[in-house]
Parts: sequence; structure tokens; C-alpha cells
Amino acid sequence: MGGGSSGRTRFGLAVFGVVLVAGIAVGLAVLGSTDSKQSSKLTIRRAVATGAPVSQASRSSSQHVPAVQVARPTITPPLRDLRPEPGKANKAFKSVVDHSRTDDLNLPDTHAGSALVQHSAPKGLMPAPMANFEGVNNVNGVYPPDTEGDVGPNYYMQWVNLSFRIFNKNGTPATGIIPGYQMFTGKAHCGVPSGNGGDPIVLYDQFSDRWLASQLAYPTFPNGPFYQCVAVSQTGDPTGSWCSYEYIAHQTNLNDYPKFGVWPTQHAYMITVNQFSEPGDGWAGVGVFALERDQLINCGAARMIYKDMFSVEPNLWGGMLPADVDGTTLPPANAPAPLIEVDDHDWDPVHFPVDRLDVWNATVDWAGAGTISVSHEGPLATAPFDGNLCGFALCVPQPGTSQKLDTLSDRLMYRLAYRNFGDHQALVVNHSVDSDGLDHAGVRWYELRKTTGNWSIYQQSTYEPDTTVNRWMGSAAMDHDGNMAVGFSTSSGVAPNYPGIRYAGRLVTDPLNQLSQGEATLLTGTGSQTGSFGRWGDYSMLTVDPTDDCTFWYTNEYVQTTGPTPWRTRVGSFKFPTCVGAPPPPPPPPPPPLLRHLLLPRRLSAAASREYSGSGSQPRSGRSGERTARSAGSAAFAPGVRFGAGSSTRRRGRARSGARASRSSSPSAGPSPTSHRLSKRSSGDAVLGLLSFRYRPAKNRAT
Repeated sequence: MGGGSSGRTRFGLAVFGVVLVAGIAVGLAVLGSTDSKQSSKLTIRRAVATGAPVSQASRSSSQHVPAVQVARPTITPPLRDLRPEPGKANKAFKSVVDHSRTDDLNLPDTHAGSALVQHSAPKGLMPAPMANFEGVNNVNGVYPPDTEGDVGPNYYMQWVNLSFRIFNKNGTPATGIIPGYQMFTGKAHCGVPSGNGGDPIVLYDQFSDRWLASQLAYPTFPNGPFYQCVAVSQTGDPTGSWCSYEYIAHQTNLNDYPKFGVWPTQHAYMITVNQFSEPGDGWAGVGVFALERDQLINCGAARMIYKDMFSVEPNLWGGMLPADVDGTTLPPANAPAPLIEVDDHDWDPVHFPVDRLDVWNATVDWAGAGTISVSHEGPLATAPFDGNLCGFALCVPQPGTSQKLDTLSDRLMYRLAYRNFGDHQALVVNHSVDSDGLDHAGVRWYELRKTTGNWSIYQQSTYEPDTTVNRWMGSAAMDHDGNMAVGFSTSSGVAPNYPGIRYAGRLVTDPLNQLSQGEATLLTGTGSQTGSFGRWGDYSMLTVDPTDDCTFWYTNEYVQTTGPTPWRTRVGSFKFPTCVGAPPPPPPPPPPPLLRHLLLPRRLSAAASREYSGSGSQPRSGRSGERTARSAGSAAFAPGVRFGAGSSTRRRGRARSGARASRSSSPSAGPSPTSHRLSKRSSGDAVLGLLSFRYRPAKNRAT
């Protein structure tokens, strides 16, 4: 079972046509990274909206962007045995800052406030935490943490900027704290310190008993290529070995704020990104990707298919989320994967006539080379909301300091959680809003339902039951019974309301449009964050335990000791006592014949093969990371600028350490107030030699 250098020998079965030699048992391994030193270049001209100025056309144009790529896996050592290597941010990332889509729009704060505000809630009804333990803290000296993680049958896996750790469910560590790039050991760009780019995602796929993990790599920023690093566990044990992949998201566009969803009925892991043309941080639209799930879960050569949404709808706002399936019941056969963004009328009155959720559907055809289509189902008008908190500047106060925190109120918060209840399908999601017109942050949440036809809003509300604290940076999910919970951050300018973590909820039998069970506290903060960038989030994550389909697991950040970047994270669980555990999901299907893995590249058309590009230099050493947070007072952090890895509709720009960047000073975004970011990938496959036991890479192939 091989390692990761060019020219590595692999044991394989030679195939010509569909001829098999009966009785031959051959040990096959589809691992190794066999990188090429060349990359093919493909030019794709992107459509530009009629009347768009040349400046937008130049930012939205894209070169060297294949629509389909194939990547080969490298097997990581078992994570339980991995010795953590240094993982600090390197110099290339110290200059990275992130901007919001709103930076260039100069949108006035209308102080309109939001409708359907829940002004009160009962106390003492929400269940108390069960598990409640410390997660990974700021070991890399960056912020924000991009806190997220997921739960499986035996473990909880958390990944923050720029490190991850796996815990037993009782909170005891099952691994060390491991720098993110070590998940991709053997990959030329993702598997070295300079590829530790953050914006992490971890998901447990309950239908295949596999774990999915991903982060960015942009080692030569502001120049490309920009990479999406993806790994899938070999078994249901995340502490074991993983199959890691390296895809080129784009040669020139940064693939910012990637969000993932498990969608088995399209045989895909779906990804949405905000794309920015580099150098210059020009908004380049929304990007949608589909990863070939059937191959990934079997450690095979796996395709990634890309859709540039700028050419479909250049006025998409960005921050789009893909649906992620919870529970034991799959979506209906061949159901498309929902993709949704939130649009505030005041953000773009011409294109957003009302406050709304905008629904799209992705369909993937893996036959032949593979294609993806994204169709517009249409907007859903919501109750009015005010998505502009403090003019998109830092907004949430903290005790004992004038430094405020960011809200990311310009996008939906992860996840877009999906369930199939049999008689109906449901989606829940949330975002932060100005609840009262006084820049008091609250959580606007939605439940969408679908029986036949299209999605509709079943219930919605703005949760801000009192004005003692701001509530923001939420994450929502539903359990097996249809009970709903939302976790979120809290803070105010008055002690003892330091940045902390709470959660609220409702039973399926409660009155609509209310989180009628009130709220509970996971952890009360005892300090404030004084770093002048004010970065917070950029997301948190609420998931549901697959063992009973009832227990919620939530992770978010908090502050214990006042300082510039003192964030810590917490992991906790809770369960509504009325929820009855569901049967476990069916066992995953048996893996397809290994012959399919070997024949995959040959089944692709010659035209598609020309679209694969690769790059493969030997792994380089050097520190990597996001943006380094200086010690107290030594770095100047600017309002609205991302200092950590990952920002939703924000893009990763870079500012010299000590330089102050303001939200209003980002590069121009283009003709319409809807400019955003893009991303693409390109990576190669390998072609089997006829009747050969050596796995020979083609020249223009990448890992």
C-alpha cells in the first residue's frame, strides 16, 4: 500500500474492453498520489450580464477552469497514531483579510427592524446539557475559529481554524490536536503547512458510515491555483486512515466559504462557494460543485463537477447553502439537491423586490464524463427582516471594552438541515438580523416544507425574547420527531453577559412560529475579545446523533479570558425527553467491483479527458495557516475584515500585518450590487496501462 511520490508503483488489474480472466485473484490498491509536474490549461469564456461594464466582465472571466476533474486518493496514516506537526499560520496567510460582499455597496442602515419577533419565552423547559466538554482552542493563533464538527456512532470530530481533534462521546480525546494539512499527507499542496487554509467542514455520512472532511489551500495567494482539499474516512472509525484528495478549485478565483451537504440521491457531496477573482478580490459569483460520493466512500478515483452560477444568474447574492440530509430516511429517489440563499430587499432593491429565500435545485448526471445542472425553483417571500446590522460594521457589544463583534448578517448560517418525514420533507435554516431597528441582533429561523411540487415556508420567526443579550451566529436542526433546536452566540455590553453559548428550541406540538421551550445555557463566557478585527464565527454547527436520531450536538466559540484573540470552543449535547429513538440507518451498500474504479477514466469521453488538468510538485515544507493573530495590541484589526480562514460571503483578501483594512475599502465589486465570488477546481486522473501492473499517470493529471 503505497505512499505519495511520483512514479509510485501500484498493483492493478489490466483490462482491455470488458474482458476478465476468471480465477485470477489480484490484490488491488487505489492509493498513492503519483503527481505530475505539468498542468493542462483550458480557457472557458464566461457569459456576462447584458450591459455589464468591462470591469465586471474581466473579473468574471475565467481561464483554466475544467468543468470535470478526476482526483486519485492518497491514504493517510491512522489519525490515532499521527504525531501532530507544527501548524502555525505562515507568512503568506498573515496578510489575508476577508471582506463581505457588502463592502463595496455602501448600503445605508435603515434600522427597519424585523417582523415576527418572539418577545418572550418560558424558562426552564429546554433540556440541560448532557455532554459538555472543551473543544479545540486557539492553538494556531488565528481568528475566527470557524467552529464546526459532527457526531457519529462513537465519536465527535471537531475542526476549527487550523486544527482538528476527534473525541470520544464522553469528551475524552481520541486523537491529539492535529494541524489540518496533516489530513492530506502526501498531497503536494493540501498536505503541506503552506496548504493549511482553513474554512473547515466535517460531516458524518450516516448512509455510508463514512466521515467527510475538507478545508481550503491557497499557498501562493494572491495568485492561484486555489485548492479544495477533501478527505473521506476508509471506515466508520474516524481515528483510522482516510482517503485524501486534492482538487484545483480554480486557477484564478478564490473558492471562499465552502459549505458542504450530503445528498445521496444525486450520488453526490454538494459544495457551494463564494468566488473572488485574484489578485484584487473582485466578486466572481457563486460556484457549485458536486463530488462523486460513490467513488469517495470506496477510496476510488473520484470526479468533481463544477457549475459557474455567474453565467446562469449573475445577480445571485452569495452565501448559498446546500441541503445536508439528517435522519435515517433518504430523500425521494433522484430528488435534486436544494441550494438556498437569503436576499434582503434593501441589499439590492432592483433584483430583490421583497425579502426572500431564493431556492435552486442541483441535478448531477454521472453517466459519461458527468454533468451538473442547476435550475431555479424560485423565490419564497419571507416576513420582513432587517439584514443590515450596524451598516455591516462590527456590531455586538461586550462587557468591559468598546470593541464590538461581527455578525455576518449578510448570509444564511450553516447548516441547511434536511429531513424526510415520509409524509413531507423539511428544511430548517437561520440567519442573523436586526430584531428591533436598534441594531440588536436576533436569530431569524425558518422551517420549509414540501409534500409535492415546490418548497414553501411552513413557519418562521425572529427569536429575541429579551434585550438583555444579542443572539447571533446560529445553527438549526430537527430531530427524528420534528422537534427543532437552534444554537447561537450571546453577548451584551453589560457584565456578566460576556460572549457565551446558548440554545433554544420547540417541540413539534408547540404553536407555530415560536421557540416555545425557551433557552438553556451551554457555557457562560467570562471574558471579552479585544482584537480590533472583531472577527466572530464565522459559523457554528448543530447536528443530530445518528445512534438515536434525537440527541443534538452543538459546537460554538466563547471567551474565558479577556484578550485580543482568546477564543475557546465548547462541544455539548442535549435531547428533548419526548423524542423516541429511531432505528439505525440501513447498512451501507457493498462497494462496487474494483473494476469500476479501474475503468472509470476509460469511460470518460476524450473531450472530458482534455478538461482534466493536474499539477504535481513534490510536497514543500514551510509553515502554513490562516491569518496569524498577533499578541495583544501588536496587530491592527479592522472592522469587517476576516482574520481567520473562511468567511461566507466574505472573501479572503490580504492585508499586511499591522495594516488596518476597513469594510468600505475593498475592491469594487462590479456593476450590480450583487457581485460575489467564485471557485473551481481541476485535478487529474490516471489511466491504466494495458496488461500492465504499473499504475502510470498521464502527464496532465493531478491528485
